Parts: sequence; structure tokens; C-alpha cells
Amino acid sequence: METRPQLGQSDAYALALGKLLANLTTLEFALRVVLHHMDDAPDLLPKDAFKSLKVGDELPASWITSWDSLGNLIDAYNEKHNDAPEQQIPVQVKDLRDAFAHGRMLAYEPESNIVLHRFSKPRDGRVTVEAVQVLTFEWLGDQIRKLHALVVMVLGRLPEGRKST
Repeated sequence: METRPQLGQSDAYALALGKLLANLTTLEFALRVVLHHMDDAPDLLPKDAFKSLKVGDELPASWITSWDSLGNLIDAYNEKHNDAPEQQIPVQVKDLRDAFAHGRMLAYEPESNIVLHRFSKPRDGRVTVEAVQVLTFEWLGDQIRKLHALVVMVLGRLPEGRKST
């Protein structure tokens, strides 16, 4: 049996950051699948068919293939759950994803925590600082747990016969 190497502090930090980004991506895909099924759309592809996709293949347009952003997916999902606030995705998830996509990350020292800065769009040649977040291990772990819980909640909305899709 292969043993895993012990992770140093920097490696563990990078792994946590990667897990956070992977959870954001997983949530986006889960929303696409659930929205697709909530629209009573036919199955896009048979199970495991994604493995055989190749360049040039054509598919029907759907939630799964759309260019909608995570924010648009969250809005569509939440709109379908207006009567169940506990089933809605908090808007802060979109803000978190946007901060990673459009923000600036830097570490002030080689072994220090990364700090994420998010700025507004320019207006009259000026921007406003919208967010400054120190990405500590604790903060990363908290975000990973919250996102994982949201993925489980969203996938729980799939009809019973489609949960393995």
C-alpha cells in the first residue's frame, strides 16, 4: 500500500486552497445538473457518457452546457426555491467565487497566509475596495465545510431515480 508523504505547512495550505476552489466548481456543476432535472429535461447523456466526449461532438443546449455564471445558476436555483428559504444558496457564495475569479491574491511574506483583495469596477477613474480576506487555515476549512454542505443539499434535490447521474 502506498503511503502518503507528510505535508509541510505550505503544502497543506495549498491543498486547502485547492479544496476550496474544487468545492466551488463542484457546487456549480451540481447546480447545473439539478436545474437540468428540475426543468424536466431529458437526460443529456447516458451515465458515464462524459468520459467519451471528444472535440467536435455536438450536444443539445441545456443548463449543463450553458455559459451561465455561478451567480446566474444560483439565482435560477433560488428562484425555484422561493417557498423554501432553507434550500436557497446564500449570495455570499457568488461573492466568494467572484473574489477568487476577479480578485488579487498575494502573500506579504513567503510563508504567510494569502490575502485576497477584491475591487469594484472603475468609476470615474477610481475603484473601491470591496473585500479583504486573509485566507487562514481556519477560514479555508470553514468555507470548505460550508460549500460541501451546499453541494450535498443541492444534490439532495435530484429525483430519487437520478441521484447517480
